[in-house]
Amino acid sequence: MDPNTPPSSAEDVDLLKHVRGLVDPDLSTRRSSLDALIRAKRPSGGPWVEPVFEQLSVETESAVQTGLMRLLGEEDPENAIPLEMLLATRGRAISDEVIRLLVAASVREDLFFQAFTGLGRPQRRALAGLLLELHQADPESTGQTLKRCLDSGRAPEQRVALAALLELPEDASRSILKEFPEELIHTDASDAYDEVIEISDTRRLFRNEGLGYFPLRRLGQGAMGKVYLCRDLSQASRLAALKCIRPQGRHGLDPDLLARFQREARAPRLLDHPNIVPVRGHGVAGDLHWIDVDFIQGETLQEMLERQGSLPWEKALDFALQLARALGHVHGRGLVHRDVKPANIFIERETGRLILGDFGLVVVRDEELQKEIPSYTPTATHVVLGSPGYMSLEQCISSSVDGRADLFSLGVVLYQMLEGWLPYSTPNLSLYMAALAAGRPPEAIQSNVPPGAREIVEKLLSAKPEARFQAAVEVEAALKKLGPKPNLVDLESQIKAVPDRPSGANDGHSKPAYTATLIETMTPVDDSPLDDSPQCASEKPLVDDPRLESASSCSSASAPSSTREGQDSPQAPPNPPGDPSSIRARRDPFLTIILALSLAAIVLFLLLS
Repeated sequence: MDPNTPPSSAEDVDLLKHVRGLVDPDLSTRRSSLDALIRAKRPSGGPWVEPVFEQLSVETESAVQTGLMRLLGEEDPENAIPLEMLLATRGRAISDEVIRLLVAASVREDLFFQAFTGLGRPQRRALAGLLLELHQADPESTGQTLKRCLDSGRAPEQRVALAALLELPEDASRSILKEFPEELIHTDASDAYDEVIEISDTRRLFRNEGLGYFPLRRLGQGAMGKVYLCRDLSQASRLAALKCIRPQGRHGLDPDLLARFQREARAPRLLDHPNIVPVRGHGVAGDLHWIDVDFIQGETLQEMLERQGSLPWEKALDFALQLARALGHVHGRGLVHRDVKPANIFIERETGRLILGDFGLVVVRDEELQKEIPSYTPTATHVVLGSPGYMSLEQCISSSVDGRADLFSLGVVLYQMLEGWLPYSTPNLSLYMAALAAGRPPEAIQSNVPPGAREIVEKLLSAKPEARFQAAVEVEAALKKLGPKPNLVDLESQIKAVPDRPSGANDGHSKPAYTATLIETMTPVDDSPLDDSPQCASEKPLVDDPRLESASSCSSASAPSSTREGQDSPQAPPNPPGDPSSIRARRDPFLTIILALSLAAIVLFLLLS
């Protein structure tokens, strides 16, 4: 924001006033302007960033310097860090300026902490590059600053310092950590300390096995294994996300887990599409099985929904179109994904490109391709493959599905992007299946969408496959007709028709929370509440008879899957709205009773027939 540029709104007037105050010769004016700017609503990456940095480069007062660096280093509501955006746009010049500033200030820990607060997120690679340059310019001062952050005894400073140790050369980080006893780590920073120790062990394992990757960070962890951000030693500039599994204990790898892992490695190599995650390689090193996929600088759609609650129509339409194109390519190659959900959809930060991943549950319909990806039958009986809340009825009762099952999941994802929660809310899988079998419509879409959008979602969510779109290309064509901008319908008619929102649904003040799972496990399903079973669906063969319209109950014990997010992921409250692992019941208890009786009648009908 050029101080000489005329403001365009009342907010801009206030922002411009605060920015101008930063250059005032009077220290008290600069301090009050800084405080006001910190409290003000600042547009993400707005023109205020440049003058703030310019003032930082000439500011002499220590407290004002720290505040200015805080403005540049903290994450905004749009998940952007101004300093990182400056590095992306101005590159070398801004990098040199920041390094000069930090070195000149003897790498003060307060400036360091404010500048590198975002380093705790593995995606912040621009900040990681800046840290490496700073260490190369003045390794001694950088090391001393990290030690002071650790010695502070405060969890935020310790977490930033520990995140920095993962990015520094191994010998430097080892020497710094060696002088710092574990008992001085703050409780809230203990997970960051554990990650540093784990990465050190992982690097040693990779070296011993001759694996050509250098682990930098742990991106995710689940019951199935771990994902590491690695530098590809064969291409120094390339970053890879390495998915790894290895036996735990003396029993070796579970055959179901290994089969799923191998399918996830092989299936994407048969595909070539910009909206599908590319697998660059896979193999075995000792007892370690690994898959190399490109590291995506961004976040999952699940994380985006967790942060924003729901998406505006234009963005939801764009993502739905990209997802439809990806599924069209998958289906055209004779594959069915079977696990389309926000946790398996990645969004590239800079381009907005959607990338579909996790092909561990893919089913191969093409006979030729089955030679490359052998058929797979789980060792356990009555195992359901998929994610509750996203599965079609036919996927719940059979493994022999076609691409229309993925189109149902696409409809659920589109609904969730618009509303912020799932279209069907029931306490367990059996009631969910009964709701689908009874033809119960989903909750009405309340978002402002153009005419025809609701009809598309409802058609995608049809219980009967023949009532849905029959191919992804049909979905894409229908969405394109709606155009990039919404033609808003009459709001008054919407208000009159608005039913009660789901219990705990987003009301504009609280955002629904989700538990994003990078690697999940297959679990048998029972009728217990779906709070610990992210994967579920039945292996009963599909038959073209009326029973396809009824729900089939599964009665195996449910095995919870453990999930650990990145260290900065927010903790989800109990039973978060819209979470597929915790599909809530509606407020009306009579509806639940009716659905339960319907299910009992369906099961009795199946037994008698």
